[in-house]
Amino acid sequence: MRDIYEKLCKLHGYTRERPYLSLVIEGLDSSWNDKDVFIIEAPTGYGKSSITGTLTLKTYEECGKLIISLPMRTLLEDQFDKIKKIVPDYVVGKRYMHEHSSPYLIKPITLTTIDTLSLTMFGLAPEDLNRVIKGWRESIGTIEGTYGHYLFSRSTVVLSDLVLDEVHLLSDETRSLTYLLTLLSHAIDNAQKVVLMSATIPQKFKEVLRDKLYRYEDRIKWFEFDPQVDEKFLQDRLNKKYKIKLKHLSKKDEWWEEVRNWVREEWDVGYTKVLVVFNTVHEAIIFYEYVKNDFKNVLLIHSRFTESDKRKKHKVLSMLKEEREYVIIGTQSVEAGIDISSNLLVTDLAPAHTLVQRFGRFLRYEDEREGVAYIWKSDDFSGERYKVYDVKLCEATFEYLKSLHNTLNLHIPSIPDGTTDAGSCGYMELINSVYELIELDVERKEIDDMLSVFTNLDDISRTVEKFFEYGGSFVRESPIIPVQVENLSEPIPISFHAFSELWKSRKVKEVIKEGKSGVVREPIDVSKIIIKNAKELVRFIYREGIRSFIIDGEYNDEAGLRIRVVGE
Repeated sequence: MRDIYEKLCKLHGYTRERPYLSLVIEGLDSSWNDKDVFIIEAPTGYGKSSITGTLTLKTYEECGKLIISLPMRTLLEDQFDKIKKIVPDYVVGKRYMHEHSSPYLIKPITLTTIDTLSLTMFGLAPEDLNRVIKGWRESIGTIEGTYGHYLFSRSTVVLSDLVLDEVHLLSDETRSLTYLLTLLSHAIDNAQKVVLMSATIPQKFKEVLRDKLYRYEDRIKWFEFDPQVDEKFLQDRLNKKYKIKLKHLSKKDEWWEEVRNWVREEWDVGYTKVLVVFNTVHEAIIFYEYVKNDFKNVLLIHSRFTESDKRKKHKVLSMLKEEREYVIIGTQSVEAGIDISSNLLVTDLAPAHTLVQRFGRFLRYEDEREGVAYIWKSDDFSGERYKVYDVKLCEATFEYLKSLHNTLNLHIPSIPDGTTDAGSCGYMELINSVYELIELDVERKEIDDMLSVFTNLDDISRTVEKFFEYGGSFVRESPIIPVQVENLSEPIPISFHAFSELWKSRKVKEVIKEGKSGVVREPIDVSKIIIKNAKELVRFIYREGIRSFIIDGEYNDEAGLRIRVVGE
């Protein structure tokens, strides 16, 4: 594998020599036949994608099969562009909503989302889902009709090596953590290779993995980043000098004007590579509309664009990397894996590991030395949520920042003794401190239950039963719902919470569904249909063969889908 890594660096533009990555590659090479799960930590911007590239080239040269799972489609597209430069086009494909170049994840190298991976793993590949579920008879627990290609679906996953990038995101919900532990348990039992990667794995998350997989301890290899292994990288990160300014916005403040003033103030003194990150799409759109004519090269990125418009924005983003002035406005869509940098980061408060990911887009490159970062907290609380995040995690993060933000380095996991910054602390101290406050555990019986569904090769009825019990997702607590507005041909995924608010306010008007003679469009009277929870909605969608809902809303390729939903 070392030879493949060196070939990759020489021929395909992976030019930065990273001692820690070399150690990881050597560790993978020496233990590939003895271990099954490899957990790799490396700081944001360190070049983890070269590990994915090495495994991609290895798979191609050895005629193997590799599935790469990524948490966000923007990151998936970015990785796809890089991988196409490493192997021929015909061996690589991608599969997610409305992207079908690798059906059933069948191509030798396939990039996909965790949702599609989980469905295919359980034998409910998106290609078969509607047909299988239409035959489901819940009252008797059987399927009347096709089972689909469920054994083939399971085989495409089981016979592949897997890479799960940004795996820390699977620690945010009990469901996703249960799925991850199920996947790892099954992979180890079948000598399947799984590589997990992240910059921000909380200690508590590691403890859960070690506890629930204790019987497989000798099958797991950990790679934990030691800054002293790469003195050049350590010194480069320590040389980055920036202020973190904490701000508080009350409900009385015109927040968009306040945020604009911060950007203008720093822009005028030379910080003109700007990234502004919001927790909600609604606020990102408001701010974009407010400042789009005030600065040069203003771009808005969030999840509520069509796939074709997302690809266009991705191309624009790549071109902006060469500019000296820009304002990129976004949501969580820009915080993980996107190769863009800023010298002014302005961000809404978020949990510790999320903030660190956002700081991965701040002074990202080696020649960037100075910058300013603003983190603001508003009074926008709703019960246990701060906008879309857990309020306890956000409050704990803010309190920690208040006490240590002048000595906190958000670019280094830990700062070794003996350095000039020895009195400072790295970002893992922040992450571990915050995550100590939450319950992060999974009952072993939940893992065994999910595992029993997966290992039942005789019948898929139990899988469909679990699919409905889980509300339409093996990894999310609530499903993603496809919606469209008038004259928009492509659906856009929104959260169940957002959709239920639209449903309650009578803004869901029509459905696009599979009829006897093909795809048809029909009106829907939501006042006559009671949907109490995600499970009922999923049953309704598949019972009726609904592909998408037509809603009241606005869309354009500049701002995306505009809907007003409380908490989003």
